[in-house]
Amino acid sequence: DQAQRAIDEQKANAAAEAERQRKLEEARQARIQEGRTAIDNNFSQFNDKFYNDRSQAYQDYAMPELDSQYKDSMRKLVAALARSGNLQSSIRAEKMAALDEDYAKRKLDIQNTGTDYANSARNAVDKSRADLITQNLSLADPNAISANALANAKPPIMLVVPEFGFCP
Repeated sequence: DQAQRAIDEQKANAAAEAERQRKLEEARQARIQEGRTAIDNNFSQFNDKFYNDRSQAYQDYAMPELDSQYKDSMRKLVAALARSGNLQSSIRAEKMAALDEDYAKRKLDIQNTGTDYANSARNAVDKSRADLITQNLSLADPNAISANALANAKPPIMLVVPEFGFCP
């Protein structure tokens, strides 16, 4: 009888401990979900519009310079053709076509560079978000994760348009 009572007591203790562990894990999972919601809310501002705006900001920066260079080159070309008496010649058509082709290529380069800026921003945001998700799974502390998410969702690399160094 005493051995059976000891076994029953051990089973009851084991069941109570299992129940306590289950409740602790449920609470942990709820905290993780709360942290994930905080991360998602703080990073919701980084949508396609944000990245498209990044790309467009670079294009808005670079295109006026390209347009200015194109107009200057066109004026110089027309002046050179006029001096050489070739304003109405096939040479004019060839030179202008080459100038237009160069303009189109450089415009595409500007668009591609804008896309590169947007992709760099996307990669930085995705890395920061992934790091927070990993922390959230480890810590299961929604208050700390919420504070970290708020801080990580606003560093200059993500919200400030970078200084562009490329001139077309």
